[in-house]
Amino acid sequence: YVRSVAFRCLPAATVFVLAVGATACGAPAPSARRSDGSPSGATASATSLAQPNASASAEPPPIVGELGIAQLVVSGAGACARMNDGTVRCFGTGAKVDALTGVVDLASDGATTCAVLRVGTVHCWGKRPGLRRDDKPSASPSQVQGLTDVADLELDYHGSHFSDSRWCAVSPSGGVRCTCNYGIGRCNGTDPIAIAGAPPSVRAFGTTEVGCALTRDKRVWCWNTHRSQSGRVVPELTDIEELVEYDVAWCARSDDGQVFCFGSNHAGQLGRGYITVTGDPDDPPTPPNTPMPLDLRARSLAPGLVITTSGELGVWGANDRGQRKPDSTSGLDRPVDPEAVMNARLVAASADRACAVDDRG
Repeated sequence: YVRSVAFRCLPAATVFVLAVGATACGAPAPSARRSDGSPSGATASATSLAQPNASASAEPPPIVGELGIAQLVVSGAGACARMNDGTVRCFGTGAKVDALTGVVDLASDGATTCAVLRVGTVHCWGKRPGLRRDDKPSASPSQVQGLTDVADLELDYHGSHFSDSRWCAVSPSGGVRCTCNYGIGRCNGTDPIAIAGAPPSVRAFGTTEVGCALTRDKRVWCWNTHRSQSGRVVPELTDIEELVEYDVAWCARSDDGQVFCFGSNHAGQLGRGYITVTGDPDDPPTPPNTPMPLDLRARSLAPGLVITTSGELGVWGANDRGQRKPDSTSGLDRPVDPEAVMNARLVAASADRACAVDDRG
């Protein structure tokens, strides 16, 4: 049973939130990742799909105007959007972001959301506005000390469970630096280090096991984060437009719409029709670390979620609480239609939540 609750919070679109075990404007959920785009349309509303015991807060006033969303991220129990004019608008989060201008990138681990400004500074709000474990939560953005030369920032939701927020930042020149790049399984360091040998990059992700970067020449370069092993280009991946990290797995979209996934597959996050369990005596048909294409073509990509070139939505991966397909709790080891959103134009996803912007125009 799925309850639908209407909001009017983002202009010119319908935003659907596939939520898990929380109200539409209630307690924060983990992790967030994003997908970029720039559609336009007519004024509509935002809808939350949650479990039966979910309830909605008072309806915010409508925002009038064209859509103009450049980027969407899941943020707490709601979502935040970077607008084409460089401002940020949020719903269901309680964030006070009206003063932000000149924003070129958003990042979120679910509990904390950050905006990268055109001047290279980073301003965060939520659980850890300074990206440190002992931060006091704040609904208002504050500048993160030491981050003054940033073009792109990615937060890892797994890292936030252990110590300070784990993140990777790419400089305007393409240099990569990340926190928590040593230690086995947990963060032992809080200061970022430069990733030696990383090619000039546009985006980078670090986890407890492996880090990967999308390079300027549209390749994927990965390194081991705690064994001091040299990085390498993933040879199967060329002409890559998007790269996302999903529960210690990676999916990349090429310029012709193919989606290749590799890495951990304990929850079916590779979308291959089976899961891979550590120690299983049965070898999988293809090793998890070898990229394999999904049986689809995509124009937009988020962790465990795509918009196909024909405009359909596909979801896969962990679904034990309905976080990808809200009318089911069965695992999804291959992409399926969530049957919750039509005509999706933008997508974003976290471990426990997925969002889509629907252009009704």
